[in-house]
Amino acid sequence: MTMEKRKQDALTCGAPDTVYFTGTEFGQNKIKAAQLSGETDRETTIRLSNNWQVCMLKKGYHYTGNCDSKFTKNTPACRAL
Repeated sequence: MTMEKRKQDALTCGAPDTVYFTGTEFGQNKIKAAQLSGETDRETTIRLSNNWQVCMLKKGYHYTGNCDSKFTKNTPACRAL
């Protein structure tokens, strides 16, 4: 697995074209474009992040971060562990 392949997979799954992406930095333009009626920016970011995680998991990636915090323990990546 190369860094370029990981980056391409992340982009395919909806990540912004940045040097380093953790699953939450989508940028205001992408958030506003994806926002559903009545949804806050935070809710949109969480939905985009969850969708990105599911896509990456389906591509065979495994989350190696911390799943102990209240912010991460219920994410798709942590539930897959």
